[in-house]
Amino acid sequence: MIKMIAFDLWGCLLKENDIKMTSQEKILEKEFWNLNSDQKYFSWASQILSLSELDIKKILSPLFQKLYSLREEWIFRKISEKHPYMTFAIASNHISQVKESLNNLWILEKCNIVLISWDCGYEKPLKGFYELLLNKSWLSAKNILFVDDNKENIQWANDVWLKTLHYRYWTSLSESILNYLANKRLS
Repeated sequence: MIKMIAFDLWGCLLKENDIKMTSQEKILEKEFWNLNSDQKYFSWASQILSLSELDIKKILSPLFQKLYSLREEWIFRKISEKHPYMTFAIASNHISQVKESLNNLWILEKCNIVLISWDCGYEKPLKGFYELLLNKSWLSAKNILFVDDNKENIQWANDVWLKTLHYRYWTSLSESILNYLANKRLS
C-alpha cells in the first residue's frame, strides 16, 4: 500500500510561469540544473555576474516567487480527501535556496521530507538519491510512489524498487495520482 508520494518539483508539482526576466535572472535561471552544488553555483554566478553570494540570493528569492507556482492549487487536499493517511515528500534536483519559495507556496508544511539534491549531495538519477529518500522516510520502497516527469529518473527509481508514476504535464497531476492509486488498490 502506498503511504507516501514523493514529488519531483519542476515538471510535476510546480509549473514554470511565463515571465519577463532581467538579463541577470536569465543567466541565473539557465544554470539551475547544470551545476550540482550550491558552492559551485554561487561560485559560477559570482564569477559571471561579478556579484557577491548575498547579492545573488537577493536576485534569486524574488525570481523563484515569480517563476514558479503550484501546478494544481489544491493537490494535497484532493489526494488527502481520498487518502487521509497519505504523506508527502519533495525529491528534486535544485539549488538549496529553492526551499524558501516552497515555504512561501505552503509546500513545506505539507511535506514530511524535503530532499533537495544540492542539500544532500546526491542528485537524480543517482541511486544514492533514492536510497536517501528511503532512509529518511523509514518506509519500504513498495510504500512510496515516486512521481517525476523525467523517464530516466523513473527508471532509476524503479531500480531501488520504488513505485513510480511517469507524469505528463498535459494531464492533471492529481487525477494521474488518484487513478494510479485506485488501479493499485484493484490489482
